[in-house]
This record gives sequence, C-alpha cells and structure tokens, in this order.
Amino acid sequence: MYVIIIGGGVAGSTLAKHLSSEGHEVVLVERDEVRAKVLAESTDGLVIHGDGSEPGILKDAGVERADAVAILTRDDNTNLTICQQLKKYDIRVVARVNDPNKQDLYLSLEIAAAISPISAIVSY
Repeated sequence: MYVIIIGGGVAGSTLAKHLSSEGHEVVLVERDEVRAKVLAESTDGLVIHGDGSEPGILKDAGVERADAVAILTRDDNTNLTICQQLKKYDIRVVARVNDPNKQDLYLSLEIAAAISPISAIVSY
C-alpha cells in the first residue's frame, strides 16, 4: 500500500516506521525543515519538506497514486484544508482531530476516520 503521512511529529513518525516495517511504501510530509532533515535520516520512506496543505506538495508526495493519507498535524485548520483537497481523489483519508468540538466538521467531509486523541482518553 502507498501511504502519505502529513505531519512528522511523534504520531506521524511512529506511524511511518510501523507501516514501513510492514512493507508499505510511505511518504512523510513535514513542514519544519529541521524536523524533516532529522526524519529523512531516521526513516526508511521518502521525506518531503513542505506544507502538506499545498496542492503542489501533495502532488510531489504522489497523491494521484496513494491508497491512503494520514493527516496528523497539530492544527485543525490545516488538517481540514487537506481533507477538503483530498475529496477529489479516491483515497482513504484518516485525520487527527485536535479539538474534539470540530470532529463533526471532519466527518462532514466524508473521510474514513476522524480520530480525536482527547475524546478517546476522556471516554475511558
């Protein structure tokens, strides 16, 4: 499976390593230049330095051939923008919801999953 991960924080980098270890082809997009360099040295997949909400970066990441995109930035506005852009592709989209009050916005975009770590913790 070809997977694009947007956001190279702990969640994104851990997911990239896990998917790579299972034989999936992974592209990781990270906005912070220093973080992108660190990830490039420690990750098996391709790392692209850039803003994942920019159509050109999504194209560089191979969005036309992706099977799935995981959007894991810490900014809901960025995540929602990316979700909207991906609607024109036949891709499974999973997004991190940082503010649980915005979960319905994500779900209205008909993505595969909108995951809120805060809601998950509070519900137990």
